[in-house]
Amino acid sequence: MTSFSLNGGAHLMMIESYRRAEASIVAPFRYTALVWAILFGYVMWGDIPDVWLIAGSALVIGSGWYLFRHETRQP
Repeated sequence: MTSFSLNGGAHLMMIESYRRAEASIVAPFRYTALVWAILFGYVMWGDIPDVWLIAGSALVIGSGWYLFRHETRQP
């Protein structure tokens, strides 16, 4: 199986998940793409993440976590 068909299958599954569940439930799972990209970049190409990548990733994940916590809080 080629990488193209794996990517297509993953994209199809994300479309189905957004169709069947609320976006606020599915969206945090997209943040795992950051982890996988860093891992594959290191394993396949020896790319070591620099401080800017770590800081940007922390900012994106932190803001998503804050919004998730803020939106699910009961008044």
